[in-house]
Amino acid sequence: MKSLKHILAVPILILILIFTGCLGPSDSKGEIFGSGVKVVSFNALKQVDSGEQFDLDLLIQNIGDREAKSIQVDLFQTSGIGILNNRVQTTPSLLPPEIEKGIDGEEHIFTWSLQTPSLTEDQTKSLQARITYDYTSTATSNLYIVSRDELREKGEQAIPTYSTSSKGPLTLSIIPMPAFKVNPGQTNANVQINLIIENTGFGRVVNNEVRDFKIVLKGEGTEQDITNYCPDSINGV
Repeated sequence: MKSLKHILAVPILILILIFTGCLGPSDSKGEIFGSGVKVVSFNALKQVDSGEQFDLDLLIQNIGDREAKSIQVDLFQTSGIGILNNRVQTTPSLLPPEIEKGIDGEEHIFTWSLQTPSLTEDQTKSLQARITYDYTSTATSNLYIVSRDELREKGEQAIPTYSTSSKGPLTLSIIPMPAFKVNPGQTNANVQINLIIENTGFGRVVNNEVRDFKIVLKGEGTEQDITNYCPDSINGV
């Protein structure tokens, strides 16, 4: 299991600023940024007058498997357009979809009140926002421990192995392990677990930081934390 701070940039929204009035709706749409939180739309009036006030809306949705937490949006690029309310906005969390119940992931809309500068000629301006949020990813795999005689009798094909990964902006996966062979009377052994951490979204991990990394061994009603190495950061993801 791991938690992470994920960041993605919203597509640039272009506004045409006109000093003599012409108004029109925008059909600008955001793109899906991997699994996790996606941008549904990033909309404002396509054309606005000099000195006019208008609203900019950013709609996001959780399409992953886990709850997105500590969501923050920063309208960091305004190209001289004034912001009349908070530039940085937050929401505590977004719940994931419940596929079996036909429930979509939770959505949230952020709205900024903006005002164009005074203009003497037509201009084109760009607006950009940045979203950061915390997400948790999990992976599971099974490990069969069998005697050498049993494995020789049944064959390795009779011992199924699997590995699953949750749906999120970073994917944690465990390479499936073949059945582990033990000798009669053997009471302990070393098993190597190979993990892969991969950035499967279009954003990036803030400071390459993966927090609260944990490996848990479960079996026969027991649960044991076997983590023996927890990096402060993981590069290359």
